[in-house]
Amino acid sequence: GTASQFQDTLDAYTGRRTVPNILLNGKSIGGGDEVEALHDAGKLVPLVQATGAMVKQKVILGVHNPKYFSIRNHPVVVFTKSYDPYSKEVLAVLGIVGASPVVIELDTHPNGDAILFYLIQITGRKTTPNVFVGGKTIGGSDDTKQLHATGELTLLLQRAGAL
Repeated sequence: GTASQFQDTLDAYTGRRTVPNILLNGKSIGGGDEVEALHDAGKLVPLVQATGAMVKQKVILGVHNPKYFSIRNHPVVVFTKSYDPYSKEVLAVLGIVGASPVVIELDTHPNGDAILFYLIQITGRKTTPNVFVGGKTIGGSDDTKQLHATGELTLLLQRAGAL
């Protein structure tokens, strides 16, 4: 059937019959387990960067006009997912103290997956929200609420020019 024809084509082209079959520049680097092992060994990012598919220092957002977007150019940036209650909590806390963050909703943004991949590389965080103040990550929902409870959030926001 069609599935076996597809597998035959995959095998002929890449030497693998199964999916996922991750290709970089037309060459298979393996499936899920192999890619995870490359990531864990710190080898995946350099492989992807070598193809030119990943920007090293900046995230391409292309919100209105495609351009480079730097987290450091904005006092407060929050990476969220539209359905995430923790993201909504963080935005509420920031609103209470008077901050107006740049909000990037990863699940609705056309480059959301690439941005999340970049965020994981620079922060180690896979979850939302991911809050940056003054160009530096302060963590997620619990971290932001804790900083707010101690009064440190207001100080950080003032230093960053967000208040």
